[in-house]
Amino acid sequence: DLSVYCNALQDYLASENPSAAVTCERMALTLAACAPEPPAICTELLDRSAGQMGIMSWVFALHLINNGVPSESFTAEAIVSELLSRQSSDGGWSIKGDAGDVDVTTMTLQALAPYRNTEIVSDAISDGIAFLSAAQLPSGAYQSLGVENPESTAQVWTALSLLGIDALEDDRFIASGNTLLDGILQFRTADGRFSHTHGGEVSDMA
Repeated sequence: DLSVYCNALQDYLASENPSAAVTCERMALTLAACAPEPPAICTELLDRSAGQMGIMSWVFALHLINNGVPSESFTAEAIVSELLSRQSSDGGWSIKGDAGDVDVTTMTLQALAPYRNTEIVSDAISDGIAFLSAAQLPSGAYQSLGVENPESTAQVWTALSLLGIDALEDDRFIASGNTLLDGILQFRTADGRFSHTHGGEVSDMA
């Protein structure tokens, strides 16, 4: 029973009214997960946040619709079309510019996964998969902003799983004999937790 948490989060949103679009959408996703039916405030947060903070606010808006949050202003088809229009020439997606970023690409693919049987989406996803395959490092891991890390690698694994791809068996995601799991395990610390960088301190995010 998550009702106490759900009510507390709704009270917080009613009084604090966070301005960051992606933060609002993440909170709306949390509410949708906590309640038997998405509370009405989820629709309000979706409609006022979609597209207000670049590509990621479109990604999270689509996640909300995918998870049963109704919108009075947007359709899934319109948001899918918006995301497809933002695909880079290398097959990836990014916050800005025309060079794909691993994290943005994987999170976009996660949102698009339910629509992969549509031809135009399927083609875009194929290009995104090719981008990710080419971006894999010899260690099996991935990097973002020039830093090899386990979080980006986990995002790739999540996206591939949602697309029905077994990342540990698919040759496109085995680099120099190393899988994504091999890449992630490089960052395991002596106590079994994980660091963000090679030999770094334990990181909660990692």
